[in-house]
Amino acid sequence: MARKRARHALGGSSTVAVCLVAVAAGLLIGTNAGVSGADDRSQGGLVGMVESQVRQVAELEEAGQELTAEVEELSTSELPPASGTERTDLGIASGRLAVEGPGITVTLDDAPAPAELTGDIAPDAYVVHQQDVEGVLNTLWAAGAEAVAIQGQRLTSVSVVRCVGNVLLLGGRTYSPPYVIDAIGDPEWLATALRTSPLTEPYRQWAERVGLTWSVKSQPSLRIEAYAGGSITLRYIASSAGVTS
Repeated sequence: MARKRARHALGGSSTVAVCLVAVAAGLLIGTNAGVSGADDRSQGGLVGMVESQVRQVAELEEAGQELTAEVEELSTSELPPASGTERTDLGIASGRLAVEGPGITVTLDDAPAPAELTGDIAPDAYVVHQQDVEGVLNTLWAAGAEAVAIQGQRLTSVSVVRCVGNVLLLGGRTYSPPYVIDAIGDPEWLATALRTSPLTEPYRQWAERVGLTWSVKSQPSLRIEAYAGGSITLRYIASSAGVTS
């Protein structure tokens, strides 16, 4: 099924220099780890070991300076400009661009408190849990959502969703149910994924059993603002239920 592309505003930048810095940093971290983990006690006793470590550190510092100089040279050299499509895709994937287009809104909410608890249903079955939220989010990403927000906050690869009881912790703020998740992408495709995903199945079953809110509404137009946080490092949403992170 062909999915509709969202409309967006351009605002990305070149990432080649960043990649070079990351590679250089990785090399330095790896070599420094080797120094700290060395166990060379066979020659010269403690004094000999210290002298050997000092020499190795000096060599590594020199190598690090050479790598830094190389990175600076490459960072300031002229690079072929990325195409508009490449910059736009990077901006969307990183969350640095606002995105507008059709999508869906998912609402999760606690069930009404029963007048009397039965022995076969625990009290926490009536509230939305962290794994319930994560199941929806990971299903949306896997189904190709171009942008996702919860409680109005744009999610990125570094966003961490945590629940304490039925209170959501996100971006230094706390939220109570109902939890409203917006996703931009083909509405039919995303809704079908949520309806059939094994990640959302437990919540859907309990929604039928105890009255948890499970609402999926198609939206002809949604706007999800750009991520307003700090640096971004790509990864999957962590899951306490074992979803890849």
